[in-house]
Amino acid sequence: MKTRIAFRLLIAGCVGIATACGDGSSPSSPSSSYPNVAGNYSGSTVLSYPSLGTSVTCPTTTTVTQSGANVSIAPLTFSGACASLGALPAGDFTMTTTGSLGSATATNIPLAFCNGSYNGSASGGFFGSTFQFSLVYTAVSGGCVTQLGNFSVSANLSK
Repeated sequence: MKTRIAFRLLIAGCVGIATACGDGSSPSSPSSSYPNVAGNYSGSTVLSYPSLGTSVTCPTTTTVTQSGANVSIAPLTFSGACASLGALPAGDFTMTTTGSLGSATATNIPLAFCNGSYNGSASGGFFGSTFQFSLVYTAVSGGCVTQLGNFSVSANLSK
C-alpha cells in the first residue's frame, strides 16, 4: 500500500520536475552535434524508501524520439512484479551536445493523500547507448514526513 502511495507521489512530482528540465531553448533545425539517442530502451528502475527500509527494482521500458536537441521520452512502463504500478510519465526535454538532460528542482510539491508536500530534484541524460536518471524526493511537511518519508528513484536503461 505504501509503495502505491509513493508511486502516486512520484508521478505528481515528476510532472512538476519534468516541466523544469532543459534550458528552454529550441534549435531551429536538427544538428549532428547532438548524439543520436532515439530508440527503444529497457532495463531497471529502483524505487528506494529508506524510512521503510525497503527498495523495489522494476523492469522498465520506454521509447525515445528526437529532433536535434529536442528529446521526447514516452512514459516509463513497469512490468513484472511492478506492473500494477503502471507507468511513470516523462515528457519533453532539451538535451545538451554531451547528452545531458541537465538537472532541475521543484519545491513544495503538494500531495493530498499525506496532507503535506515534498521537494524534488532530478538529473540525468544519455551516455552512449544508456539512459540514466535520478529523482530524489524530500518530505517537507504534513503527514508526508511521518507516513512515507524521503524516497528516491533511479534508472539505468539501455538501447
